[in-house]
Amino acid sequence: MCSYCGCRALTEIADLTLQHEEIVNATGPLRKAAAGFDEALTKEHLETLLALLIPHTEQEEFGIFDELKNRAEFAEHIKTLCAEHDQLHALFGRISEGDFGQVPIAIAALREHIEKEENGLFPAAAVEIEGTVWQELAERSSASVHLANRRLTSP
Repeated sequence: MCSYCGCRALTEIADLTLQHEEIVNATGPLRKAAAGFDEALTKEHLETLLALLIPHTEQEEFGIFDELKNRAEFAEHIKTLCAEHDQLHALFGRISEGDFGQVPIAIAALREHIEKEENGLFPAAAVEIEGTVWQELAERSSASVHLANRRLTSP
């Protein structure tokens, strides 16, 4: 993951990057459980991963993505990243339904997606977004994470 451009000095990007690290770390136990054909443990680790991933993707989409999507030079890239979020959610949904063969595919797609954000979007956003907008983004994305977490914990 990127550590060379200084974009992590921005709190919002630093938070998203830390979340990426937590998400990637959660894939190891999931991969191991699925490879061992342990259904209960695979589902448990998948729940842990989704509890990190779902609020994270919402934070991105309602924060930094929302800020950049109406700028011509970012519009297609943001559209692609949002579509990838949908694809990742669908892949992990298939896993939750018992298709554990999708685990390596989903993890590879997740890592590739994170790479695009870490080494492309985040450094570009650090240059493109004005300093005063970052606080507004933090507030907006914090509210979206709160709502996502409520949905995850509601029966």
